[in-house]
Amino acid sequence: MAYFRMDFGLDEASGEVPMRSCHACGARYDEAPPVLGDGYSREGMEWLVSRQELFDLQQGLELPGLDWSEFAVLRQTLKLLSSTYPNVNLHDHLLAELGVDDPGLTPGRLLFEVRPTLERFHLLQLGAWVMSDVEGTFRRAWNARALRYNHLLKDFDNAPEWFVGIAESMRDWRSRTR
Repeated sequence: MAYFRMDFGLDEASGEVPMRSCHACGARYDEAPPVLGDGYSREGMEWLVSRQELFDLQQGLELPGLDWSEFAVLRQTLKLLSSTYPNVNLHDHLLAELGVDDPGLTPGRLLFEVRPTLERFHLLQLGAWVMSDVEGTFRRAWNARALRYNHLLKDFDNAPEWFVGIAESMRDWRSRTR
């Protein structure tokens, strides 16, 4: 999770210390080992850390192992988690599945990037948990009527084929199980 200095009231424009370094001591974040912090689920945090490790290995190169389409699906998931559509209750459904209290989201249609830091961290943890078992999690949400299959692809330009397949497999509402 990237924290921005502006979130902490520090001005990035000064340019005295690069963003990759701690503003107080100068330690470089990109040289620190990833740490599995406390989160809503071990699976979600492991997914985040493993992708961070793959990012670190990439170093701007196109190396195998990092599936960029996963991040497109994560982005779509984050949009669904904060959706204001009346038939999308994915956020509440995941909170119930994980047994997590609702910290409350800023009302309105806000992009993920402009939400407060704690909201971004909350949504990212939920999104990472979804990503640790994309099909299973979305299928349970669909079965619980927390979303419709078409919401998975709504406004999702160039959705990865593997994700389109997951969404299309939920097209027939009569095949829902409880």
